[in-house]
Amino acid sequence: MEIIISGKLTIKEGAEIIQKTKGLYNEKITFNLLGLDFIDTTASNILLLLPFMLKNSGNFVSIVIDRDKRVYSWLEKIGILDKFFNNFDVNGRKPNRQLVSFYNEKYNELGIRTFFLQNECDYKILTDISHYCEEMLPKKYAISNRISTCIVELIYNIFDHSEEKFGAISIHFLKSNLQIAVTDFGIGIKNSLLKSEVFSPYSNETDAFFIKKAIEINVSSTNLSNRGFGLYLVTKYADRTYIATGNSALSLYNDGKKKNNSTFIDYFQGTNINCILSLEKEKTDIDVIESAKTNENNEKFTMEQPTLENLKNDEFRRGVEGLIEGLWIEHHDFGKGQVINIKDNERAEIAFKNLGTKHLVLKYAPLKILNNHR
Repeated sequence: MEIIISGKLTIKEGAEIIQKTKGLYNEKITFNLLGLDFIDTTASNILLLLPFMLKNSGNFVSIVIDRDKRVYSWLEKIGILDKFFNNFDVNGRKPNRQLVSFYNEKYNELGIRTFFLQNECDYKILTDISHYCEEMLPKKYAISNRISTCIVELIYNIFDHSEEKFGAISIHFLKSNLQIAVTDFGIGIKNSLLKSEVFSPYSNETDAFFIKKAIEINVSSTNLSNRGFGLYLVTKYADRTYIATGNSALSLYNDGKKKNNSTFIDYFQGTNINCILSLEKEKTDIDVIESAKTNENNEKFTMEQPTLENLKNDEFRRGVEGLIEGLWIEHHDFGKGQVINIKDNERAEIAFKNLGTKHLVLKYAPLKILNNHR
């Protein structure tokens, strides 16, 4: 079976290919990319994930691509080709997991990279993403913190809710904006939320209904209390968020406006979230928290918020050292919590009083240690 991808690949064309190929088993499938001319940020994720989806379903997958076309160089520089060469037959060449990554300084010229996420968001991926963002935004720590928060929340959404084994994230630095696209081919937002008894009476509602619910505070597919803050936080940090799942899509703007885009795609298997963040606006975490606390539709939301005096006197620091399991800390947005797991002294899993468990990259997380908290 040959899958021909030519011309311009966008989320619309990608969604159609997913639908045509989902469910194939024990097939010999060749991705013909000889006519591919252009690929946008979200479609980069789809192109990366499609061969893995089919291979994981029990198919033999190979890829054909023209080395002399500009798109070959583009896929090489953004980090997709090394994943292809390491896992699939490409132009008749057997996969070689020992190949050196194509990473080089030309990433900075393009301003875009695509990362493959498998099984769990491991520390190496977060480190690679952090290093890339630092290269593109030297010394802009406030913006970097917003970016890292969005990235971590979106990545963990894949493995907490999608029931999928892998996903992809593309990060594209433009002149004054950053675009983050996160994609999985999992069960979608509706089926994820229906795992919670709270949503059982709403099983006949549309995907659009469940998208709008997913971005509210304290909405989660789990039955645990104090969960469901991550996606809300992302939509408040971003100037624009586009979410596609099932037969619905929704654009959300930071001024509160919402625009249904249901006719943009017929059906998207899984979930795609695309965010645009300004690299010029200094939106603080306190702005976001205050927005949440004053939201009249979420009166039950409570959080211990540090005073502005604390924020000014540099008690909260990034890159805090000496954290151990069981220690109580305070995060300058999320309030007080207890450390429940540390990995390589670089990443921490912390159970917050009002928000549930969060995974933090310590290099970016503004924390202070609470010596005698109970």
